[in-house]
Amino acid sequence: MRSHFDEYSQKGMGFLKQVAGHLGTPDDIAYADRLTTAVFATPRELITPEESLHMISGLPMYMKAHYVNGWKNSWR
Repeated sequence: MRSHFDEYSQKGMGFLKQVAGHLGTPDDIAYADRLTTAVFATPRELITPEESLHMISGLPMYMKAHYVNGWKNSWR
């Protein structure tokens, strides 16, 4: 079975470059990364874990990674 890690990584970096470009800071990928993670953290705090899983089910893998980054679920 082939690993898709490199593909997801490249697509994720492309996404962050687009975000950085839209922010007017095309050379600051780290800022785009922090902002994207913060934007995804907001709904996580407002909706149930089940709603979160439903929401991210339609996202590409590289966006799912940002959504779950730092997620401490309370459903265990």
